[in-house]
Amino acid sequence: MRKKFLFLPFMVSAFLFSGCNDLISDDGDNDGVKYSDAVLIPGQNIGSPENGALAYISPDGTIEEDIWQKVNGTMLAGKPKDLYVCDGKLYIICGSNGGQQDTDGGLIIADAQTFLKEKTFPISEIEFDKPEGAGPEYKPFLKTPTNIAVIDEKNIFIKDAQGLFRFDSTTEKIT
Repeated sequence: MRKKFLFLPFMVSAFLFSGCNDLISDDGDNDGVKYSDAVLIPGQNIGSPENGALAYISPDGTIEEDIWQKVNGTMLAGKPKDLYVCDGKLYIICGSNGGQQDTDGGLIIADAQTFLKEKTFPISEIEFDKPEGAGPEYKPFLKTPTNIAVIDEKNIFIKDAQGLFRFDSTTEKIT
């Protein structure tokens, strides 16, 4: 029974990224390397279990492990939970980086063609208004983000254990 559920994330990723090719532009460049028409699989970095990795499977079946670190020189922190492509941008939601240096955690926005990082919003900096009546121990920021869906850069929806939030990357505000 468990094996069926392990196959599900792969199929969802394959379906999502095979259907989003029209969102990826051909004008990106990373030393001549362009990453499009592919399957991306977020997961745990085997050599460093506290960090994450992003595997890339090209149309010809070539697999590149940890493509994020190869392109950006940093590792994904807190194990990437979900990713989404919209308007030529790749949105990745990760857990906290736990204070680790040289890691990218939180919400990451990259060019979908080249995977070059454009913006990073650490989890601890994505704050929302504190609910009325909440005590001083209440921390008004995302704790365990799990999913992401994007309409545009002003409408990034993040599912967290506390609820569903809308994040605007232009104002860095969450509602």
